Amino acid sequence: MSNPLIVVDKIVEYFVGKVCQSVGRHVCFLFHYKRNVKNLDDEKNDIQQLRSNVQEKVVQAEHRGEAIDNDVSKWLQDADKASQEVDTFMAGKGGEENMMCFNFSCPNFISRYRLSKQAEKKAISIKQLTEKGSQIGTVSHPREDPPELELPSSRDYEAFHSRQKVFNDIVEALKDSNVNMIGVYGTGGVEEAWNLFKKKVGNHVDPHDQSLRDIAWAVCKECKGLPVAIDAVGAALKDTSDMHAWNDAFHKLKNSKIKEIEGIDPEVYVSLKWSYDKLKSEDAKSCFLLCCLFAEDAEISIDDLVRHYMAGRTLGRSQILDTLKEALDRVSTVVQTLKNCCLLLDGRHKHVVKMHDVVRDVAISIAEDEKSFLVKHSVRYWPEKDSYKHCSVISLMPHEMGEFPNELVCPKLHTLRLDCTVNNKLPLHVPNMFFSGAKNLLALDLIGVPLLPALPISLSKLAKLKMLCLNQCKLGNIAILKNLKDHLELLSLRDSDIKELPPEVGELTRLRLLDMRNCQLLEMIPRGVMSKLVLLEELYMPMTFNRWEGTSVEREISNVSLDELMSLTHLTTLHIWIEDPALLPNRFSFENLARFIIIVGATSPVLGSEGTLGLENIHVENVLEFLLGNPTRKQSTRGNGFYPSTFFNHLGTLRVTNCRLKYLFSPSCARLLVQLESLDISNCSIMEGVIGTEGENDEDIVFRRLKFLHLRHLANLISFYPKKSDTATSSGSSSTHAQMALFNDKAAFPALERLQIYDVPDITEIWNKQILPTLETATESSFSQLSAMTISGCGKLINVVGGCPKIEAIEMEKQKGKVVDDYVTRFPKLTTLELDDLPNLESFCNSSVRCEGQVPLFDHQATFPALERLEICSVPEITEIWNKQILPIPETTTESFCCQLSEMAISHCDKLVNVVGGCPKIEAMEMEKKKGKVVDDYVTRFPKLMTLELSNLPNLESFCNSSVRCEGQVPLFGHQAAFPALERLQIYYVPDITEIWNKQILPTLETATESSFSQLSAMTISGCGKLINVVGGCPKIEAMEMEKQKGKVVDDYVTRFPKLTTLELYNLPNFESFCNNSVRCEGQVHLFDHQAVFLALERLEIYSLPEITEIWNKQIFPIPETATESSFSQLSKMTIVNCDKLMNVVGGCPKIEAIEMEKQKGKVVDDYVTCFPKLTTLELKGLPNLESFCSSSARCEAQVPLFDHQAVFLALERLEIYSLPEITEIWNKQIFPIPETATESSFSQLSKMTIVNCDKLMNVVGGCPKIEAIEMEKQKGKVVDDYVTCFPKLTTLELKGLPNLESFCSSSARCEAQVPLFDHQVAFPALERLDIRTLPNITDIWDKKIRPAHQPFCPLHGLYVEDCGKFVYVVPSNMLPQLRNLKSLYVSSCPMVEVIVDLEKKEEGTQEAANNTIVPFPQLSFMLLKRLQKLRGFCAFRSEEHRVVNTQVAFPKLKELIVDTFREIVLRQLTDASELSLKRLVLDKCDEVSTVVSPHLLRRLRFVDLLYVRSYRGARDVFHFDGLEVGEGQVCVGQLTQVRKLYLEGMPQLTCLWNKDPHRLLGLQSLEYLTIKNCPLLANLFTASVAKALGGLKVIYLISCSTMEAIIATDEGHTDVLDDDREIVFPKLEWLILKGLSNLKSFCTSNHNFNFPSLKRVVLKRCPKVQTFTSGSIRMPQILLSTRANVCLTIEDLNKHLKGDQETTAENEMFGDEERFSDPYSLWEI
Repeated sequence: MSNPLIVVDKIVEYFVGKVCQSVGRHVCFLFHYKRNVKNLDDEKNDIQQLRSNVQEKVVQAEHRGEAIDNDVSKWLQDADKASQEVDTFMAGKGGEENMMCFNFSCPNFISRYRLSKQAEKKAISIKQLTEKGSQIGTVSHPREDPPELELPSSRDYEAFHSRQKVFNDIVEALKDSNVNMIGVYGTGGVEEAWNLFKKKVGNHVDPHDQSLRDIAWAVCKECKGLPVAIDAVGAALKDTSDMHAWNDAFHKLKNSKIKEIEGIDPEVYVSLKWSYDKLKSEDAKSCFLLCCLFAEDAEISIDDLVRHYMAGRTLGRSQILDTLKEALDRVSTVVQTLKNCCLLLDGRHKHVVKMHDVVRDVAISIAEDEKSFLVKHSVRYWPEKDSYKHCSVISLMPHEMGEFPNELVCPKLHTLRLDCTVNNKLPLHVPNMFFSGAKNLLALDLIGVPLLPALPISLSKLAKLKMLCLNQCKLGNIAILKNLKDHLELLSLRDSDIKELPPEVGELTRLRLLDMRNCQLLEMIPRGVMSKLVLLEELYMPMTFNRWEGTSVEREISNVSLDELMSLTHLTTLHIWIEDPALLPNRFSFENLARFIIIVGATSPVLGSEGTLGLENIHVENVLEFLLGNPTRKQSTRGNGFYPSTFFNHLGTLRVTNCRLKYLFSPSCARLLVQLESLDISNCSIMEGVIGTEGENDEDIVFRRLKFLHLRHLANLISFYPKKSDTATSSGSSSTHAQMALFNDKAAFPALERLQIYDVPDITEIWNKQILPTLETATESSFSQLSAMTISGCGKLINVVGGCPKIEAIEMEKQKGKVVDDYVTRFPKLTTLELDDLPNLESFCNSSVRCEGQVPLFDHQATFPALERLEICSVPEITEIWNKQILPIPETTTESFCCQLSEMAISHCDKLVNVVGGCPKIEAMEMEKKKGKVVDDYVTRFPKLMTLELSNLPNLESFCNSSVRCEGQVPLFGHQAAFPALERLQIYYVPDITEIWNKQILPTLETATESSFSQLSAMTISGCGKLINVVGGCPKIEAMEMEKQKGKVVDDYVTRFPKLTTLELYNLPNFESFCNNSVRCEGQVHLFDHQAVFLALERLEIYSLPEITEIWNKQIFPIPETATESSFSQLSKMTIVNCDKLMNVVGGCPKIEAIEMEKQKGKVVDDYVTCFPKLTTLELKGLPNLESFCSSSARCEAQVPLFDHQAVFLALERLEIYSLPEITEIWNKQIFPIPETATESSFSQLSKMTIVNCDKLMNVVGGCPKIEAIEMEKQKGKVVDDYVTCFPKLTTLELKGLPNLESFCSSSARCEAQVPLFDHQVAFPALERLDIRTLPNITDIWDKKIRPAHQPFCPLHGLYVEDCGKFVYVVPSNMLPQLRNLKSLYVSSCPMVEVIVDLEKKEEGTQEAANNTIVPFPQLSFMLLKRLQKLRGFCAFRSEEHRVVNTQVAFPKLKELIVDTFREIVLRQLTDASELSLKRLVLDKCDEVSTVVSPHLLRRLRFVDLLYVRSYRGARDVFHFDGLEVGEGQVCVGQLTQVRKLYLEGMPQLTCLWNKDPHRLLGLQSLEYLTIKNCPLLANLFTASVAKALGGLKVIYLISCSTMEAIIATDEGHTDVLDDDREIVFPKLEWLILKGLSNLKSFCTSNHNFNFPSLKRVVLKRCPKVQTFTSGSIRMPQILLSTRANVCLTIEDLNKHLKGDQETTAENEMFGDEERFSDPYSLWEI
């Protein structure tokens, strides 16, 4: 009898565990916020990289004229959508993650929790999408040859697919009565070039001659789709099979020598040259030639062209212009002229252009012939001097070039462009005198050129230089630029690694432009430099520069301040980030500012396009007028802010975040925003309106160019532009407040395209009906251009479009007794509509004159003729989406409500019963029409719907409702709705449905390509608890079959899924079979039978279907003769997980087995083989009752392996088997490949095999009684088993958690008692990774008798061994030659292991043999030895007396060594290895030593970058110098250590880092990161003299060092190393984190001054005795100080702010940004 207390304890334990598990998961969202966001960003980068690769394949396929597969196009769309969603999420999270709660004392944890959860969800979704994309192989298929149009006047016309689109567009334009003129413009069709090229060159480009086809394709590709070039080159090579001619043409095209191709039609050059000659403007001609200097396919920045224009002669200026603005206007005009002539093409955006490669070739030819240009790209050697000495312009792009000439002798050269970004042969050095022979240079453009350690001296002698661009260059000292002050006007350092702008730049007083965009390392601009550049017109600061200083009378500033910009009165362009709004000067005015990106207040700026103003964390009323000035004042006045007369007029994008504003604009301010295209307002908690009329007249505002409007997290917003009457009454009447719509007639948005409204909780309507477009005004009204609308998180929203009393009253009068509301709101261009988290939404349009009691979400009051994407999520009050009357029927498909709908998702709508509701009128009509026979043939049609998702709809009964059904069973889809285009169907958690379809409405063999659902390519069904069948039965058909067959029951009505490639069935607890059939002839019901056919299915995933016992019966599955044409014959991936009752994947068939029994009489043979011809991946996991893959009652053996001869897998590459507890063998030996047939047998393509947690598994490959009996007879007295099982392509083998595994291959004829895991019976000629873990019965990995001749493991790169309790060693000596390619070695938790490599026993001369033996591991780069308690050496001889004699080893490429729980002798052997060059050393759990790094070890750690030491319980110091020979003539120890990261933890006896002062003994200049945790006896870190030497230190992290009183201790001697002013400088220290230092009193006990020029953050917590930082002075910039939780204060002097309230216990401490320096794994990656 059980004890009641024990029962209670168990119950409590269970529930507490569940609660803790649930709570823990939610807490993880909070603590792992940054990790989840970073994971999301990483996943986005991965999918973008994969998308780029797939897109490249698509582009190539399109160039070949092939058609892109639909699933590839869909995946690309999904990838773009996912990336865009991440970008939106990242852009929106900044405001939320920085929101504060509890009176701004800590981060808003609710927001962070929600964001973290969203980030994790999105990351998982993107990862799944990435995995799907990684399976994409080919992306296209051949397109049918396009028909030619036989036009009498155009006999050579090609009817290309691309031209067909143009033709269709023209036809559509002709239908539009508003179009009066149609123009066709461009360089001609390019995505059909290959078809045209093949026609021109002739049929000899044979697809069977691969080499000729490849070079032909390459030549065609070089024509870049330009028809005139394709025609000319194709004609020149017509009927040519000579490879030399083809190669010659390719190289000349590649090198821009189109004129020199043998047989080329000169017209191709003449036609383009004629276009050039016809240009009337010399500026246009010069600009055209300038564009050829840039690389092929480059996007040419118009700004770059402007700079060359200003520099002088390259563009041959026809007039002298005074400003860069005038030059921009001129160049833009010229560029448009060239576009109009088809000599230039549009780029990705308006600020860049492109030049077609063939056009570029012609431009190069003209430039070289007429203008003395030299343009060569991808050159390996500098050109000969005679080829360039008379040139005026040179553009080179070196590739694998090793050096430049000592001197560039080119006296006429005025423009030089060198692009070294693709030069991969480094270092490339520019000689000091390189520019001395080009003294007339006006423009010098160097890209990606290393200019270290300083600029060449000859560059400073270029006295005429006007433009200098050093973009992407490695820069050192650039001070000599001061010598260019007489003429230099344009200086660009964009994307360079410059860290400090030298003071000498201030002498360049003629500078008009200074471009430092994306100079991410720039941290210092000395005070006074900027203010001297008074002629600057364009200033581009890096958006990472946040070192602006404010003017202060209390201390001297060293860095640039914003006040200095006030002297730059000519500025027209400014890019700048101002993190702290308090730094803005009182008169921050720029009169002429026209182009700008200005971000104020953001902690991490989000970049934007020109004309962007971002405001964040600014708490000033009328913020725009505060910053920009009052727009109503006269232009002659000056005041606070950017000068309004120009600034307002050029503002294109405005982002406002977390600003405490009641209103953003006044009407007069809003009226001036004539260029505003994007407005984004978020997290402004007190904002009531965007436009406020306080103090001004109430006037109408029209935002004529506003395209994007985002309103997010605005808790008090009641209206975009509240009327004065509304605001006056709303303050006193809550009812009036409630009736106000977000938008009214006071503000108009005729150009708005995208509207996003998130978390605006107080609004009840978005619009009232009167202001929206109707049928008559649809293309002219406000909001008429709206293409995308998202409304989310508006808790009080009742209707999107509210009612209008006036209109409804008119309708009531008009209709008298019959109520009709035909005032229709029209959204003519809306393509995307998202409604999310709207708990009170009742309907889209409100009307008080409805004629029915049931109100659907959409009715006839609103039309969406262009809607393509509809998402409805968390709208719990709706019961129907549409009623049937308003949806399209076949006769009205092209003009109905959702005729363009291609994607629909409905989720989390708790009360939804039907998607399409019934209509009483129609149903009554049907009842009358049919009399006694009830038929409902009113079909709702979704003609273009491709994706449908129904998710989390607990009350959904069916898609369409009908009260006149003829059957009791109601499937999800009936004949009332048609989906002829549907490709993707996803159904998640719809618990009440029992069937998806009935059989009658699905495609059959005769109707497969024309029926509803016939285009279905992917289907997912998950979490539908009551679902029994996907395809239900149909009583009529079954009755017909019964009559037809009389006594013989046959059901041959077959459902066909002709295009279904993916089928996923998840978590269906009551699921019985895919198709239901009441007339089955067998008792056993399979998941799939002959009633459904899947000819295209490629991926099948089955998870948690607990009731099924078999997937198929054998009769319906493909056999070898029909394998490529049968159902399931295209299957490439199959996953079956957690199906508790599954016994066989392929079940038996009584008929076939009975035939076999009769056929064989006394000899039982079952040779009916099931074939999986294309299956590459098979996963079987969590199947507790699985007995075998194929069932058979006619087996000849008692032992049943998982796989036998009944199933063939010719293409299988990946096999994963997890938790199959009943299987004892995977294969028997007879069916597995042997070396002679290895590449043709079943499983011969296997490349990865994983077997995990199969408790009863004894052998992977079992024995075969027949073969073993033959061997016994053959060998008589000598037992030999030479039947070898071969895995010819297996690269990865993982065996884990197999408690009963005895060996890989079983044999009853072995001659030894000891059985190793691998012996001579198995071969792995391609194995690269072997991972074995938790194999408790295995004593050896390899048989010691395997000889090198077998070579079964030669390619092995990684060996991982863990939890193998009987191992005494890992590698026997006979296997050493086979492991010469080993790169990673991981051995852990093997308590009996004494050595890793066990050499052959030698009784005599063992010590001598050890001394003379060096065992090499030439490729080993990573080694981990962990929890090996008995390890006595790495490589050793073991004698009979169990003595271990270590020998020497060599690890020439070892970079990472991790040793845990070890003896000192082991470490010594490892670190004594010859040629050691360790980069990372991790030492954990060693109690027997008193020092970590001995003098001997110190010399072995010369290249170590990271030293990690933990749990050295006896160590008193880290570095020990006693016995170190240092002095004159000795090697300096400072050269022997390059440690950059030092991590120490859990060292209770540690008293010092070194046992004596390392000054002049140890150089630590490389040390950057120092983390020390839980070292209670450590009193200080270092002395002042040592601190002086730590110039590279960036981070100090100290925690739980209870004895420490100061970080820096008083020097005892060495005062000579300190400066007279006793200042200690930490030039690179950015972070100082001090936690739990209970005795710490100050940073330094001596009276020293400190300078921290780079300090950003100080964290001081649980250090109660700290009263002052130091007794000396401190020089430092403004920093953030954290003393409690994550609260941050901005301070300027540490000595004044350390007495504040600190966190006293660790219990309430939240993990902050600083914890990345505490985590060794994060530190590892820095």
